[in-house]
Amino acid sequence: MRNILAALMVALAGGSALAAPQVVTVADRDVFPESITALPDGTVILGGMLQPWIYRAKPGAAIAERWIDLRGVGSAAWGVLPDQRTNTLYACTVAFPLPAKITPPVKERHSTLRAFDLTTGAVKGAWALQGDTNACNDITVAPDGTVYVSDLANGEIQRLKKGAAAMDVWLKTPELANVDGIVFNGPTLYVSNVSTSKIYRIPVNADGSGGMPVEVTLSQPIKGPDGVRAWNGKLYVAENGANQISELTLKGDTATVTVLGTGYQTATGVAPAGDTVWVGESKQNYWRDPALANADPNPFKIYPLPMPK
Repeated sequence: MRNILAALMVALAGGSALAAPQVVTVADRDVFPESITALPDGTVILGGMLQPWIYRAKPGAAIAERWIDLRGVGSAAWGVLPDQRTNTLYACTVAFPLPAKITPPVKERHSTLRAFDLTTGAVKGAWALQGDTNACNDITVAPDGTVYVSDLANGEIQRLKKGAAAMDVWLKTPELANVDGIVFNGPTLYVSNVSTSKIYRIPVNADGSGGMPVEVTLSQPIKGPDGVRAWNGKLYVAENGANQISELTLKGDTATVTVLGTGYQTATGVAPAGDTVWVGESKQNYWRDPALANADPNPFKIYPLPMPK
């Protein structure tokens, strides 16, 4: 049951009067959020695959309201990521139109990395991905400020060097076909392959180039690793094929997998922050399952899990 009751019990343990984080409902219909992010103060931010908005729920709020309007650039937001060091919200935006309940062919996608003020939502910059077609899926920021994005369409990682005017292709290897999640855990870069259900460590060479991916050996299989985030040295993975959220405790190139919550509908977003691991459902199963062809996927919600102690 998504471990929501467990979150409440943890928050109230020992007689504490602190309220547990509550479920956040997205204000619009038919949003289909691909990615979510959160701040330690409890702010939750997400995009929508079929709505041209970035949504925000302020700390303690039960509703994620429309915040950043993407209608002027004709795009939907997929990956979203804050960089609090520079007060920036990065977003992968993918050009409309996207037909309802259908994932369009990869060749039709064109995407842009955009930057907004994390406080006000004001535009700070935009950089088109390299290639005639692409799909900016997720984002991470290196300790030196370089921004890396996963290009799901072309099976590669692109980057924006600090102060650069344009993106460049950083690494393309067979292991990156269907690369999805991407995250720096301290100085170490990790990615997920949503099709092969593998997690890779990507070496960053001394000259800044990318090395060959190294597979992380997992204590148990995961299925469809989508969004990946890091917190306190651990990785948190949304498994869209298993409808669950897992914590990966790393030791070298091995990881112990611990399932934190199950029962989600196509979990693609995860955001550990403070004492909470936030979980986003994309509900793309409503696009793919004939039994759900006429079903209503609304409302869309973001669920809190207690951060493991």
